[in-house]
Amino acid sequence: MDWNRGGQDKGMFFNHGKRIPSVGLLVISLGGLTGRLEAHAIVVESVPKNGAVLQDPPKEVVLRFNSKLEKSLTRVELVVGENTPLPVTIPVDVDPPERLVIPLPSLTPNHYTLRYKVTASDGHRTLGALRFTVVAAP
Repeated sequence: MDWNRGGQDKGMFFNHGKRIPSVGLLVISLGGLTGRLEAHAIVVESVPKNGAVLQDPPKEVVLRFNSKLEKSLTRVELVVGENTPLPVTIPVDVDPPERLVIPLPSLTPNHYTLRYKVTASDGHRTLGALRFTVVAAP
């Protein structure tokens, strides 16, 4: 489109040579959006795995994220069954900044959900949950 004449647009993206800047701006805009989505801390590995069924209760939960965390701003809650919270704490400055190791109390057979709220070092917050089940040994 010729902005000075207010004329018709004849193939905004495909009018070779005249509309490449428009495509470039679109690509840059989408690239910026992708960068913002990747800024959130995402779990890339967990022990136990989400949805695991375990005969031996874990002594800890390990979450590894794709970015460094502000551990002082991290919150976790372990929920037993439907909605019974169990106290857990996060040791600060013990593990690498992209990893959380949460020691667990003695667990009995039941369903567990570890809810977490982490803040990446760039300030983006992420909420998530890891679910696992402890079953009685046969």
